[in-house]
Amino acid sequence: AFGLTVSKDKNLDFLDALRCSVRRMQLDTALKLMEGACRSLGEAKRNRTSDSAHKWSRVMSRMNNLKKTVGNSSSRVGQKKRKRSTSNRQFCFREGPLLTAMREGMWILLDEINLAPSETLEVLSLLLWERKLYIADTGETVYASPSFRLIAAMNPPTDAGKKPLPDDLRRSFTEIYVDEPSCPEDIAELCFYRFCLRGILSSADVKDGVASEEGVLKDTAKFYLEVKGSKALARGDESTPVFNLRSLSRMLDYAASMIINMKTSKGSTRRCLHEGALLAIGSSLADESRAKIEQLSRMMIMKGSEIHRPNFLSNGEFIEVAGFPVRVGEEARPEGALWDQGDDQFLVTDTFREVLRKMARAMCIRSGSFPLLLQGPTSAGKTSVVSYFGRITGNRLIRINNHEQTDTAEYLGFYTAASDGSLQFHDGPLVTAARNGYWVVLDELNLAPPEVLECLNRLLDDNREIYVPETGETVKAHSRFALFATQNPPLLYGGRKLLSRAFRSRFVEIFLGDLNRPDLAEILNRQYRMPNVFWNPMLDVFFELQRRRAVSDVLSGARGFVTPRDLFRWALRHPDSREMLARQGFFLLGERARDKEDRNFVRTTLIRYIKVEEGCLDDDQLYGDVSCSSKDRISFSGGFISQTPSMRRIMKLVCEATQFSEPILLVGDTGCGKTSAIQCFSEQAGRRLRTINCHRGTESSDFIGSYRAKSQDGRTSFMWTNGPLVASMIEGEHILIDELNMADK
Repeated sequence: AFGLTVSKDKNLDFLDALRCSVRRMQLDTALKLMEGACRSLGEAKRNRTSDSAHKWSRVMSRMNNLKKTVGNSSSRVGQKKRKRSTSNRQFCFREGPLLTAMREGMWILLDEINLAPSETLEVLSLLLWERKLYIADTGETVYASPSFRLIAAMNPPTDAGKKPLPDDLRRSFTEIYVDEPSCPEDIAELCFYRFCLRGILSSADVKDGVASEEGVLKDTAKFYLEVKGSKALARGDESTPVFNLRSLSRMLDYAASMIINMKTSKGSTRRCLHEGALLAIGSSLADESRAKIEQLSRMMIMKGSEIHRPNFLSNGEFIEVAGFPVRVGEEARPEGALWDQGDDQFLVTDTFREVLRKMARAMCIRSGSFPLLLQGPTSAGKTSVVSYFGRITGNRLIRINNHEQTDTAEYLGFYTAASDGSLQFHDGPLVTAARNGYWVVLDELNLAPPEVLECLNRLLDDNREIYVPETGETVKAHSRFALFATQNPPLLYGGRKLLSRAFRSRFVEIFLGDLNRPDLAEILNRQYRMPNVFWNPMLDVFFELQRRRAVSDVLSGARGFVTPRDLFRWALRHPDSREMLARQGFFLLGERARDKEDRNFVRTTLIRYIKVEEGCLDDDQLYGDVSCSSKDRISFSGGFISQTPSMRRIMKLVCEATQFSEPILLVGDTGCGKTSAIQCFSEQAGRRLRTINCHRGTESSDFIGSYRAKSQDGRTSFMWTNGPLVASMIEGEHILIDELNMADK
């Protein structure tokens, strides 16, 4: 509402003060700021447009509810004691880590400092020059202890998402450029420290076993430098790979963990380092480049010796997946399920067996697994394979869907109103998973703002911990906790951003390509029980439409006509004849085309490959006998509609889709009868229809629900109220989301 009325850029100080007061739960201060803004703007400015008037109306209503809650909380102080103790002040100022370090003389590291907003960094100016900090919330000036030190770190502002540090602030620091070591002796020494002295290999006999294999760490250092200097390697997305000391450390940590998990460490060091190289360096590469890395590792690390299958210790806490031990969770596992066969929800093909092997290799580590990033086109099975991996290992999986407005609260948690009107902090899904050892998948990772994703850095590093600013707590991740992320290729899909190299390097990357014909054939045959006479022509149509899309100037995008998801939806309609197969295929693939030429091409392609008569897919045959009533006009609560050929077509397509519980998207010019057709269909089907009219100010709470203030026995409390989407799901009703593309992404 504020941004629709005045410029945000010219009011950054006000917005920053409001944001700080809300974050510190100083609700009385926040109310005063908002009330002052409303008075300054005046009613005329607030109601300048219909959108701003609607949003300001909601803001004013919520402000009144919040005012009642804050007032009730203050008036109840000093009344009869409650079962749980309360203080005269519900909220108090909590010092952050910077103030704590200043008072106690500690050192503090501001990591990725150039990601912070410039207005936030301005508070450091006084500290850097005069070693003191003024706290506006308390009116206190805090002087730094003599032993206090401030250190900042940043990547050069040449990578995606990184911005330059303001010149005046940068001049306040003593700047030191840190270059990566390139001397083989230095790298070998780092390998020895990381591999033997860091505490991973604490057993004396294991250390002796490593030391007995003369020159193994020097060979590892030479291998790393050879890979780092290679120009002939390519990642799975055909970009140039970048390897750094994090890649080398991951390789060494993984090898050390493998040695501990093996029955004997004698002679196994080179074998484990070879596996570490395939994980840390080979996982993100294309098949040809990965083969080069494997060959180079065999030559430089294995020294040409034969590679035997690792023999791991038997332990009830682990289950073997693709030859690697993976920690078992507390959830029930499917009885008798084999990892390479699949279950009733997911079929493991040859492609997914290799993906599961890469995933299991990354999970085979003693002190928690490495974070995994799966990248591939839509419908490639990224989320599905992670869900299946969790099921067969008995690990509970929490899915977090990212979007362009994702903020840290959706990861870490937020304050919600309790029944007595007080506010309580609830852990977000990421913090909950870290505490309890669940698995988390961050879906559509590169849709989230880069500055939000950077809050994950400590969790993705060796620390495996996450800091919650609202409570000041640092949560150490459970040993079973694992983090997965999925994303579509950046720049090829709307809104997908290019992640910085520094952030990507914290993940073990796995690239998934399009499902090939053998994979699709196996899925249609075994998972969807389609006979050969059906799935073979379905695949012919699938690849023919993709070829058409790739070469046509009129049709943009290689997967615009059909994706594997459409293919599986076609199979779920369970056609029982060739004619029914062709008709359902045309309903799904042909009736989405906006151009008559494209529609006819789909029709002729289906007739050609499924081998049905040409008249089978004529409009008269498909929609001629469709009728919702014996009358020419159908009356409903919104008026009436005439049973024209166009309306009979819409009714037929909607009926087919609802029969198989498919979501429906009606695309058409204004006034062509989309809304009326759905209203009429719902009444004819005897279902209640809920409607959400989207606009620029539509929020997720308009769909899902929100906390609303309710008065009971003279007290105002907040209670959750389901939105129309949740309510229709519970009651089994139809829901129409009108003008869907008006809502914010």
